[in-house]
Amino acid sequence: MLKELNLSWLIRYGYSGMLLYLMLVIAYPAKVKVYTDAAGPVLAPLVVLTAGACIYVFYRHIVGEWVLFPLAHLVDYLSYGGNRRNGQEASSMICHLYKLGVPANNLRQAYTALRREFLLPDIKKQLDLAHSEVFVLYISVAELGALGCVLWWQHANGFPLVLAAAGLILVSALAADVRQHRSEYRTMMIGGSEPYIDFLKKLGYLQERSRTALT
Repeated sequence: MLKELNLSWLIRYGYSGMLLYLMLVIAYPAKVKVYTDAAGPVLAPLVVLTAGACIYVFYRHIVGEWVLFPLAHLVDYLSYGGNRRNGQEASSMICHLYKLGVPANNLRQAYTALRREFLLPDIKKQLDLAHSEVFVLYISVAELGALGCVLWWQHANGFPLVLAAAGLILVSALAADVRQHRSEYRTMMIGGSEPYIDFLKKLGYLQERSRTALT
């Protein structure tokens, strides 16, 4: 039970910190060795985990919420014509909520509320783990991009390669995220739209069904 509960958490926080540590070892091996030896075998892993937690929070609420997630939803929306035509099924839950009539500026909040508060625990764990796997790609983009900028600012060699790698991983992350959201949509829509409509109305995200959506 404990393993199931912590797996998603460990992926999000642990990977962020370990990737940062790995990049620092490659860029500044001597300095990192000094600080690692000073911290010791107990404190050093805790420092890495703490750094990972800070990186994840910044990524989740700033970089992800305002840049990466909207970009993924835009790619998903534009890549499937049914999202822009009434009477056809949407490609993802975000696009489905838009068709139901949730205002565009509330789509992320409504979608997050559904995943956190409405879904059954087993389904929620399954989706959380799937999103954690996509997170590995996104956080790699964010940290490699930051490293590339630092190397460029310091006029160090290798920054074009680092930024190119970040760009390649970004394309892969967007493709994986779009695919994940489409798979997630099929899972969440097994019971139709009506239960979601009532839930969204109670939270104030949906006032009336101003658009046509398949149920």
